[in-house]
Amino acid sequence: MLGKKKPLKGRPGEHAPKVNLDHVRAELKGKIQRDPTDDDVWSYLMYPDVLLKFDAFRKAYSDVSVLPTPAYYYGLQEKEEISVGLEEGKTIFVRLLNLTDPDPNAQRTAIFELNGYPATRRWWIAASRRKPNSGPKPIPRIPTRSAPPCPAWVASVAVSVGNKVKEEIPSLCSKR
Repeated sequence: MLGKKKPLKGRPGEHAPKVNLDHVRAELKGKIQRDPTDDDVWSYLMYPDVLLKFDAFRKAYSDVSVLPTPAYYYGLQEKEEISVGLEEGKTIFVRLLNLTDPDPNAQRTAIFELNGYPATRRWWIAASRRKPNSGPKPIPRIPTRSAPPCPAWVASVAVSVGNKVKEEIPSLCSKR
């Protein structure tokens, strides 16, 4: 089963290169611009790219580990309320009242309550990757139809040379 390789003797990992944790800690500190915790160092050793992306996410969005898991993964449903423990003795209550559909500029508005006080926030929909006022463009020669807002590829062409074809552009990505 090993082919021409000889089996290792001793414990697994015994033959792995030695790691200088002080050097790794210093390297990581330079990359994340803060003193890394022991967990950061171990995570960096096992999954360097994942730890760096996680740290960048945490810098951009703060520590999301305080959110309930379903709220983090799926967002809040209308009229749903969650409590978020920020630290000992500090809890906020968040209730989503309404979430608007995207407007022509690909922005949504969340209307919610924080500890009973109304608040709103608008944001760009990152998934749309659209610039402001860059809605679907009209299809040339068919002014009443728009190009789909999602990418598409021609997977196959089911005709042969000599077949008669009729031009038709179906809208597969959205119903307009």
